[in-house]
Amino acid sequence: MIPPNVSRLKQELRRLLEGAGLADKPQGLGTVQFKVVCRGDSETVLQNAKEVLTALVRKAISEWPWPDDHKWRNALPQWFVERCGEELTAEEAEKWLEWWRGLPWEKQQQVEKEKPWSLSDWIYWFHPNQRTWYWWDGQCTSAYVCRVATEVDEWPFPWGALDWLFRAAGAVSVKAEDE
Repeated sequence: MIPPNVSRLKQELRRLLEGAGLADKPQGLGTVQFKVVCRGDSETVLQNAKEVLTALVRKAISEWPWPDDHKWRNALPQWFVERCGEELTAEEAEKWLEWWRGLPWEKQQQVEKEKPWSLSDWIYWFHPNQRTWYWWDGQCTSAYVCRVATEVDEWPFPWGALDWLFRAAGAVSVKAEDE
């Protein structure tokens, strides 16, 4: 079987490997720019993020129906899998949510920003039924900053998976350029 968005995935894979070409035209609404702040290792952070996305896109192109979590765990770089948070049982998730709801709003935001995503939560946002952004391009402008562009289908769009990807890759923060 062929994934529903295979041509778009192949375009994304080419951009991950070669960068966006001058003749490339974004689909959807266009592109959104992000500033990725690093600790002086921006080239490594960018390469790490691209390594994970490249593995993900290759697996998504080559295997349909959508692989289960075990197959994703084996397909993605081990360092990324190890940086993902624990998979919680329904009971553990409910207990955590109850604790989180008891926090002041500002603390809730901080906890959400710092909490590692589980692999299954992260992979969920790349399923063709959930996906709203695709890699467009990325460049390091200094040892501390990368500029990343994503091709988006809607605005606003959920970009938490992009944020987690870069934080797992070593970034300090990720901010949409219009924020």
